[in-house]
Amino acid sequence: MRRRHRWSVWYGAVLMLMLLPISLVAALLARNFQPASADQNAPIVFSNYTVKFDPDNGSPPRLQTVTAGKPVPMPTNVPTKPQAVFVGWYAGSAPYDFSRQVNSNVTLTARWAPADFTLSPESGPTAGGNQVSVQAPAMPGKHFQQLSAGRFHALALDTDGRVYSWGRNDGSQIGNSSVPAGFDAAHTSKPVEVELPTGMRFTKIVAGPNDSFAFAEDGSLYGWGADGKGQLGDGMTTDRTTPVRIQPTDPASGRPIHITQIFPGPKFTLALDDSQVAWAWGQNPEGQLGDGTRTDRLTPVRVILPAGVRHFTTMAAGSSHSLGIADNGKTYSWGWNAYGQLGATAIPTGIYNPAAIALRPVQVRLPAGVELRQVAAPEDWSIAVGGNGRVYTWGYNGDNELGDGTMNPRSSPYEVGLPPNERVETFMINADDTVVLTTGGTLYGWGFNACNQIAADSQQNVTRPVPIARPPLNRDIVPKLVAASWKHTTLLDESGALWGWGSNQYGQLGTTANVGSGDISKQAIGIDMPRKVAVTGVRFDGLPATGLAVSGSDPRTWTATVPAHTDGPVTVSIEWTLNGVGQTNFTITPYRYFDPLPLPPTGGLPARRMAGLALLLTASAMGAAWLLLRSRRT
Repeated sequence: MRRRHRWSVWYGAVLMLMLLPISLVAALLARNFQPASADQNAPIVFSNYTVKFDPDNGSPPRLQTVTAGKPVPMPTNVPTKPQAVFVGWYAGSAPYDFSRQVNSNVTLTARWAPADFTLSPESGPTAGGNQVSVQAPAMPGKHFQQLSAGRFHALALDTDGRVYSWGRNDGSQIGNSSVPAGFDAAHTSKPVEVELPTGMRFTKIVAGPNDSFAFAEDGSLYGWGADGKGQLGDGMTTDRTTPVRIQPTDPASGRPIHITQIFPGPKFTLALDDSQVAWAWGQNPEGQLGDGTRTDRLTPVRVILPAGVRHFTTMAAGSSHSLGIADNGKTYSWGWNAYGQLGATAIPTGIYNPAAIALRPVQVRLPAGVELRQVAAPEDWSIAVGGNGRVYTWGYNGDNELGDGTMNPRSSPYEVGLPPNERVETFMINADDTVVLTTGGTLYGWGFNACNQIAADSQQNVTRPVPIARPPLNRDIVPKLVAASWKHTTLLDESGALWGWGSNQYGQLGTTANVGSGDISKQAIGIDMPRKVAVTGVRFDGLPATGLAVSGSDPRTWTATVPAHTDGPVTVSIEWTLNGVGQTNFTITPYRYFDPLPLPPTGGLPARRMAGLALLLTASAMGAAWLLLRSRRT
């Protein structure tokens, strides 16, 4: 049956448009359906916000289609600038995070590093054979827009869309085939680039406990690492040493599922697609997939939605339980409830209680008036931040995870006793200790402290929140994100620099420098990832120099032997790479070849010099004779 009230709305709208002036209608349509501009540096209209890319005298980015309520797509083309290297897009002094949703007008500026090579000397004989030195430019270290940490490894996304990882590699979660994998001691203490598809850049990274995921700029999802229970979502149960494309399909329709958010647990994974449908796959003995069964799944299944819920906005995967915040403002949980980690009074607790399981989502019983905006499910306990900026914990408490001063589990959320004026901005937790970042930039921590990751002056557990101060972190270093992992902490500051402290047993601090006894650092250590320049060739007017090599201990100075060439000026072309990636050749103009004076015969002088000397003697003799003649006349 036709609904007349809907048709009446359409007729009314059309009639209003017909009565409006044509110019006004055109203006309204233009505002909402703005065509792509031919100006490659034109701003991008984002609903009622504008995102403008300022290339700073470099080549401008291509225009992107931006959907309201979504993050800004990273420009598909990397800008270029003569004799400069693109460092990344910055908002003010901070690298821009392309996973962030736009909520105001934004101007992003390209940052460049000079790529000036010098050649010495700048001239030489036509016969060649002489040696020249090439001085490479000093490049700034890499800066990062995102950080994500698992139990013993971490991922970082740099400003040009490349992913780096370091730490433990027992499940191949590092994603680089050069790093040993598959056994407990396998690790790298030096950040390495993840072997993602060549030329592809990435906009978002997510580290699971022992696996890793990354979203490419085209929206495709890649995963690598532990896959023994099918948790990667590739339909297999084999660990992946390097990234593979994750392309799940809806088992009911056979249509591709376009994953936009992913929440990995130890042996299972939760995800949301572009329609905000909740999916789950992997291990399921305690009902943690939320599909109403205890059956493991190699392919995605839908999470059952509670009555009155249209979709989840975010989720979290724990050891054997799951959490989800729904569009109705309520929070739900499912899976194992041995220690009360579901926070639902309707489900009993108990390690050996077979009834302590929820096979489908049940409501978390939060304090009156509290709605959550962020949840995490580390191990067998739960933590959340409310819309009020306060922190709530529940579940297992054997290592003081809940921050309530006891070791007793809780089956309902408890508000952690942070100072009354503090509001938490964010956290990332994958262990039994907690570090949170407040809106004022202060770090607070509590819980497991065996490696000084919370308190530097003791290795006793911290039962209630305490401020964390780690030199050389100071007021000039503004934290952006902090990740609490197993026995260590990693921090990303607003400048894009990385820091770490605590245990370095598996290289999870990203360095071996300045680490104290017992592989523990009580102070924050900078995780340095330099941009390495390598000269791969030097050509003089197209002719290759020979014997190219690094000069001594200076990694920025290279020496080479000059080829023969006719006299005159020529252009020198420097071929080089940056972190192994080929760059545009750098040209130096001119290098001048000259024809040297011929060598004299043994014991003699060169012919030209002999002729000049004879001429000089002749002129001197004539001058002396003239003076003698003049003196006689006088």
